[in-house]
Amino acid sequence: MRFRKDFTGEGDGDGYGHGTHTAGIIASSGQGSYVAGATTFIGMAPGAEIIDLKVLGADGTGEVVNVIAAIDFAVAQRERLDIRIINLSLGHPVSDGTYRDDPLAKAVERAVKAGIVVICSAGNLGKTDDGTPVVGAIVSPGYTPGAITVGALNTRGTVARSDDAVTSYSSRGPVGNPDDPSTWGDQAGPGRAEQRDRLDRRGPASYLWNNYPERQVYGANGGTYFTLSGVEHGGRGGRRTPWRNCSRAWRSSRRGKSSSRCGMEALSMASA
Repeated sequence: MRFRKDFTGEGDGDGYGHGTHTAGIIASSGQGSYVAGATTFIGMAPGAEIIDLKVLGADGTGEVVNVIAAIDFAVAQRERLDIRIINLSLGHPVSDGTYRDDPLAKAVERAVKAGIVVICSAGNLGKTDDGTPVVGAIVSPGYTPGAITVGALNTRGTVARSDDAVTSYSSRGPVGNPDDPSTWGDQAGPGRAEQRDRLDRRGPASYLWNNYPERQVYGANGGTYFTLSGVEHGGRGGRRTPWRNCSRAWRSSRRGKSSSRCGMEALSMASA
């Protein structure tokens, strides 16, 4: 963790647990599950540095105005903090109008124009309560053209891609103009039953950890992990967005950079 700033007024710490889980997907060292020269649970870019901009509270919810403030902070401080990627594992249903009238979407577009890659979740609105599929339910700010928007795949526990399928809960495009691919979801990837670090080591265990013991996982080397599924923040949590985020961070490190700094979780919540 290179830098942290709270926009909620609650102070540091991840009372809910979503942000810590997301940060683990991005940058977990894997040491807690390391044994016999291998690790079971490791982040996509374990060398990445996290910039923690906390915008969601201990109940897992937040205010759009705080998210916008955090995005604008990341833009203003991008050179000082070397922010290259913003991960937005959150969202809200789209209201009437277009992204051009949406303050959150416009904040994302400002970040993109400033040279920051913005990764957004597609959402968890892929079906109704009775299981009926929903089309065109990409959430804000994922529906803005400048963002890279990601949905969730069920990998069925295999490394082969041939059996992968979009999860039923993952939001799908198109949004906006059905004839304009720039308004559709861009990517999809692992989003079901992901396991990563569980709490802010400086504070008590999170709401998710305390209330869902059946999802707790213990690593071979003493690490504590937590299983969640989803695309974005909410009751189902948000996993796929950080996978895409740090695949980019990993490629940056492979090009000779010592680390990749992710302006993260202003993105959602605090991270470990």
